[in-house]
Amino acid sequence: MRNQTPSDLLARSIFDGVRKFVYDNGLTLYVLERPESSSVSVQSWVKTGSIHEGDYLGCGLSHFLEHMLFQGCSGYPEHAVADTINNLGGDINAYTSYGETVYQLEVSAVDAEKGIDILCSMIKTPDFPEEKFLSEKAVILRERDMLRDNPGRSLLERLWREVFLAHPVRHTIIGYHEKIVSVTREMVVDYYQRRYSPERSFIIICGGIKADDAAMMVGKRLEDWKRGNIFELDLPREPEASGLRRCDIFFKDPLARLSVGLQSPSIADPQVAAVDVLSGIIGQSQSSRLIQRLQLERELALTLNSFNYSTYFCGMTGIFASCTPAKMEKLEHAIREELKSIANGEISAKEVDREVLQQSTDYLRMLSSNSGLANTLGSTIMAFGNPMSAGLYYDRLNSVDIKNVRSVAAHLLQENRMAIVRQYPEKKRKNSTTKSVKSQVTDMRCEKLSNGARLVSCQRKQLPLIDICVVIPGGTILEKAANSGISALLASMLSSGTQRWNESELGTFIDENALDLNITAGRNSIVFRINCRTDRFDAAMALLESIIAEPMFNEKIFKRERSSMIENLKSRVLIPSRIAGDKAAAEIYGAHPYSRPIAGTMNGLRSLTIQDLYDFYYSCLVPGSVVFGVAGNFDRTRLKNKFEKIVKAINWSQKDLALLLPPPPEFKDYRRSKTLELPREQCVVLLALPGCENYGQVHCVFDLLENALNGMSSKLFKTIREDAGLAYSTGVEISSGIHRGMIILYAITSHSGAQTAMSLLEREVKRIRNKGLDEAEFQAAVRSVAFDYERLLEKQETLIFHAVLSEYYGNGCRLALMLPAIYRGIKRKEANAVIKNYLNFPGVVSVNVLSDRKQ
Repeated sequence: MRNQTPSDLLARSIFDGVRKFVYDNGLTLYVLERPESSSVSVQSWVKTGSIHEGDYLGCGLSHFLEHMLFQGCSGYPEHAVADTINNLGGDINAYTSYGETVYQLEVSAVDAEKGIDILCSMIKTPDFPEEKFLSEKAVILRERDMLRDNPGRSLLERLWREVFLAHPVRHTIIGYHEKIVSVTREMVVDYYQRRYSPERSFIIICGGIKADDAAMMVGKRLEDWKRGNIFELDLPREPEASGLRRCDIFFKDPLARLSVGLQSPSIADPQVAAVDVLSGIIGQSQSSRLIQRLQLERELALTLNSFNYSTYFCGMTGIFASCTPAKMEKLEHAIREELKSIANGEISAKEVDREVLQQSTDYLRMLSSNSGLANTLGSTIMAFGNPMSAGLYYDRLNSVDIKNVRSVAAHLLQENRMAIVRQYPEKKRKNSTTKSVKSQVTDMRCEKLSNGARLVSCQRKQLPLIDICVVIPGGTILEKAANSGISALLASMLSSGTQRWNESELGTFIDENALDLNITAGRNSIVFRINCRTDRFDAAMALLESIIAEPMFNEKIFKRERSSMIENLKSRVLIPSRIAGDKAAAEIYGAHPYSRPIAGTMNGLRSLTIQDLYDFYYSCLVPGSVVFGVAGNFDRTRLKNKFEKIVKAINWSQKDLALLLPPPPEFKDYRRSKTLELPREQCVVLLALPGCENYGQVHCVFDLLENALNGMSSKLFKTIREDAGLAYSTGVEISSGIHRGMIILYAITSHSGAQTAMSLLEREVKRIRNKGLDEAEFQAAVRSVAFDYERLLEKQETLIFHAVLSEYYGNGCRLALMLPAIYRGIKRKEANAVIKNYLNFPGVVSVNVLSDRKQ
């Protein structure tokens, strides 16, 4: 324990004179009289910051309120607040933080009551003028853009998101640009009414004013302020970091930057003073460890500083540094090595004493002004709930010794608690991304096997995993009414045993080799997918060969699976959305196989035999129409040999797929309407009309249309769900295939709302047909769909799946890699022309599935 000095006694005793007043509505006032002062500092602390925005998180509403409270209030319209304070020769300002918003002014002691009147009016009766809201919103957007243009701020924002994964402190205080754009005056007023209340607020007054006078002035203005909403959000608790997190970002700036962040204690924690000292030793002054060694001696960093940011609910400590891009790797390594040595106890008593002296002196300097005293009081009250703890931090700081610092360093500076964010010049990202995409594009191959089947392969070496995908003809399009559902039943039976393994043995083999097998039937094909570890590739290929080349359909399992499908169909006919879609398909397609559901029909399933399964399966194995695919880390020569072995083992069909396909559907060119009733509460209304095939750019246009009409930001959702409140769910489903698919607009609604919902669906079809997608919704759809397909490049299982499907449909396996560019190249005018052409078709089908419980 260090010897106490007169300064130490002053630092602890200066707050002994704080007077506390609590009003009936929950508002608290703290006054520190300083008779020797000719000024007063008045501060209003509201326990509301960006972490409290709840559903509005990321909109920056706390920051919006900070701006709006300066735009007029009772007695001080428009700019009168700032003008009045300016005329008094005072200062007024405010700031928004993660956990609080603080309004502060300083005026002459003779003008104290005027200052109090202004601040009380601002927080209690703001005007929120509409025209000022719009102008301030524009200001905030510019402020946000300014921060986005700052490489250091961009780095800091990302660091918070890496250090904190659950707590809302991870999100920026000002908000995100797209969410700020969405903010309305009504949202801001609603947030004010929910969060600004006397119980969440306290006033601090320091300076040349008597406490009783101040209490009377504040009470006169705020004691009738109603309590308002006192519900408090339950914020998520941030788990302790348990692994190193690293992230690279890019910024258009010639310098590279590095940040290291770690979770640290809140300001009330007894260890926070030791953490502050540790941070100072690391890099807060010219004599600090990292600045001396890495910036001045080794010249790895151009700038470097450390920090510890403590709030009343959490904290973060860390390092910021800048360097030339060429030195980034060396700088990161050096910082991590220095932190490791500090964590291992390589700290001297001299360093600790020097930093304690420096920080305690800085603390004393802060107490030299009314505003500094008020700020210290406010932070103390936020952390401890009372002003008497204001000197506690100073005592803890002066008690810090080398043992304390080494203890917190050993815990805090562990690498598994670190988050590291590296910011490179934008040029590096472009080169890196281009190289990555190029390697993926050039690595996709398609070659013919000896029997005419095709093999698509894509080398991916990121993980020791391999994905296999096989597409064969099948699905609804090859079924007849008499065997409807046979593809779905076949998919189930193919995974229930082979000539080599019975059902139990097959399951054991799959589990012992950690294989993931999935076989599904759709409208146009049957798809086999297997995922395995690289060292289990031989087992996966053995599984694939046995399933495809030697299926064995057990009578008992056949009856079990068929019975299960029939029972599910009994339930299906009572699901409003399912029956509505089935009825629409039946009306659109007539006798075409697409008129029947993939799940089949009861009559079709009941008539099936095991022999029907064998006959149908082998008829689907048309060599020229089967596509195999593999993605992962493999040897291509060995790969082809393995598939040649498989194709030789298969009993291939000699038929031509074109002869198996039915004629294209013929669509009726007049409107029809169907109404059904079900014993269900919910109702479904939908509009259906023919769509497109799964070929060419027209299919891409329909992808954009489907995206634009789905989701909460779609006009359809806003009209039916948000504005009219008619539907729990509304959107569009667009299918495509070997033959033309179907467009369905739907709404799940109530019996009373069905008619109105249907009229709104029709209005949306008319809007799109006549006006097309507007620029905003079209561009949003392009960005969204292009992004979705770009993600295919990141996951090899979806990449190979889409590549094989694309090859199967005749579009080429590399289409998935080109789709983002294709979507971005589509012009709105061209897209709307395509959409209009399809939506102009007169043969629209409307289906109403209503509740028979009309009440």
